[in-house]
Amino acid sequence: MPSGCKLDNLVTLSDENKIRDAADAVRGIAEAVPLYQDVLQPALRDEVAPTLRGMVRVALAPLNSLIWGYDRIADWLQSRLEAKLQDVPPERIVTPLPTIAGPAVENLRFAAEEPTLREMYATLLATAMDANTVHLAHPSFVEVIKQLTPDEAKIVGHFSRRARFPVVSIGAALGPGKGLLDVFRHLSLLPLEAGCINPAAGPVYLENLCRLGLATIPQGSYLRNQDLYAPLLSHRVITSSIAYIQDPEARGSAPLLIPPRVALTSSYYKAHIDKQFLDISDFGREFAEACISPSAEGRLDDIVMMSVDEWRERIERLVANAKAERPDGAAMSKEPIGDLRYRVEKAEEYALKQLEREFGVPVYRVAAAGRDRGYDAMFRLSNGEVAVELKYTENPKWHEYAAMAASTARRFSGRGRAIPLSVLLVIVTHGVTQREQDRGVALMAQDFATDNIEVKVRVFSYDALIRTFEKTA
Repeated sequence: MPSGCKLDNLVTLSDENKIRDAADAVRGIAEAVPLYQDVLQPALRDEVAPTLRGMVRVALAPLNSLIWGYDRIADWLQSRLEAKLQDVPPERIVTPLPTIAGPAVENLRFAAEEPTLREMYATLLATAMDANTVHLAHPSFVEVIKQLTPDEAKIVGHFSRRARFPVVSIGAALGPGKGLLDVFRHLSLLPLEAGCINPAAGPVYLENLCRLGLATIPQGSYLRNQDLYAPLLSHRVITSSIAYIQDPEARGSAPLLIPPRVALTSSYYKAHIDKQFLDISDFGREFAEACISPSAEGRLDDIVMMSVDEWRERIERLVANAKAERPDGAAMSKEPIGDLRYRVEKAEEYALKQLEREFGVPVYRVAAAGRDRGYDAMFRLSNGEVAVELKYTENPKWHEYAAMAASTARRFSGRGRAIPLSVLLVIVTHGVTQREQDRGVALMAQDFATDNIEVKVRVFSYDALIRTFEKTA
């Protein structure tokens, strides 16, 4: 919808009234919530000495501008709910339960100056006002939002991306049988990928998400696909932490992205890496669906896209910058992780080019979307949009890929989208036989049929893509 375009230009008067009536119900709940004009209640003011009362007033005075009153909350909610429900048919709009709307309005008073949390409350209310999604809106979600920081809310926004995220803990050992110091716990790239303002607090964020039941970090378990740990283990989050443990000189000079839990005093320690993972719970997925996902998400007009060639140029710049930052000037491709990254980037670039050939339309890579959309690329056909999930594998996990694609497809079902959207799962295999590829396609088709989910699949061979798009190879 173009900016500045009013809702009443797009819907009939009766449709507009249906939306406004539901929003007015929230306004009525807001009016019933007691709002105090003064920071200190009269009883408390009478109990303190005048001097102390004045000092407290001065200390709390800035809160007057941070805590919203009823009028401001009602006006903001009216505007946001109308925007979020504009693509929902009027007959599906219902009055939200007071057990959700009441606490949400009350908490908005204190989260008003935190846009991320404020939007979560509004999205939860919009979910509770759509008959097709009202079942997702649980009253406990209001209390969960209340206990999140804005950075943690950004991390929750990435839950739709996958079900599990690599996590690493690093201990320090003086030698065999001498015990292990728990120096760095629950290190992950998730806070960086989510754009957290304070990524150094990432371990605390993950622990709080686990405390709230949104996720777990199973002890003694790790992801079978070891390639998933490669980007984390090669990142400065890990390399600087290992240097801190094993290099006494680095402890006072090398900057750490994550502060250690304990100070090391001995001149020699051996770093011990414990691979783990963050496992998103069913409760966490439902919470993200209800409080993060807008009802009309994923439209091409709503997100920032890059063409395949623009994406390739972006990756080349990133690789060049990474090489320039290496003190020894060594080429990244000389390392195993560099080779893997090269194959992954080439596989994805050429797979998208193959789709452009097949469908005869431009395919756009999702370059930035504020919140992770759960897919990697999109293109538009005459009958709707297609969201592309890209996977590169040398050790296929067919059932896992099918589950991820099915989850994405479910997110877009029953949303009342103005533009239909389907899901295309694209898998690029390397070193996998044709027989195994055919078996994988059959297994995934069986999974989709069992789940009653429609997902299209394309499986490409990495070597075949290289031969097709690199004539000199």
